[in-house]
Amino acid sequence: MENRPIALVACIGFFVVAVFAEEASLEERNQTRIWLSMQEESRRMRQEAEATLAAEREACDKKFFVNDCRNAAYNRYLEKLEQSRKIGAESRRLEIEQKRSDLETSQAQQVIDAEDRARKDAERAESVAKERAAREARYEERQARRAAEADKRAQKAAARRERAEKKQDAAAKDESE
Repeated sequence: MENRPIALVACIGFFVVAVFAEEASLEERNQTRIWLSMQEESRRMRQEAEATLAAEREACDKKFFVNDCRNAAYNRYLEKLEQSRKIGAESRRLEIEQKRSDLETSQAQQVIDAEDRARKDAERAESVAKERAAREARYEERQARRAAEADKRAQKAAARRERAEKKQDAAAKDESE
């Protein structure tokens, strides 16, 4: 009876953890989509910048001030590359943050699982101890019953011997008389 409130609290606790875990799971999936799309955007921007640089360099070869044109194209390329790197760095930061969060969640789940296993092991040990005590009580009861039956048999045997001795004594008296 005294374990019921603890079991009830544990069940409620597991339910609350499960609800928060589901919400956290949805949020983690959204975070994953965000940083994956940011990484893809970073790659796309870098490829686009490289393609633009190649096209502008070809166009610059047809101009009079080739080096000035190439330098300007390269500077624009560097600006786009810097934007791409910023997005990539932010996506990596989000990825690392999510992986840390996943690790913390996993560790928290392991703690909950360990507590659950410990509780079940304690219940199992208690059950085994009760079963062992009941088995020992039945054994003791059976031994006591057997001892009582043996005493009864011994008393009956002693009574029979006594009667037989009395009969023999009576028969011996009858013969001697």
